[in-house]
Amino acid sequence: MVVRKNDDRIQSLADLSGKIIGANSLFSLGGGQSQWLTMMENGVSFFVAPKQASSGLMCKDLSALTMQAQIIFTFSEVDAIEYLQSGFVVSGFG
Repeated sequence: MVVRKNDDRIQSLADLSGKIIGANSLFSLGGGQSQWLTMMENGVSFFVAPKQASSGLMCKDLSALTMQAQIIFTFSEVDAIEYLQSGFVVSGFG
């Protein structure tokens, strides 16, 4: 789980609630599963009440994504970190 050093909105796992997360895959142990478990153990779950998301979440064109999505599966650790560096997501799992 990585966040930007200069993003003072994220001080704890609870601060990720309602924010956009970039993850490699739900099926990746290091790029999704271990982070989801840690979040759920700390009372943060994106699987219980996810926000409505665009149908274009698996594309490279960021303009096709809505800001209502909570999880963006990038299917690439590099893309998850690039989305974090650009400020498009507040945390990257990869």
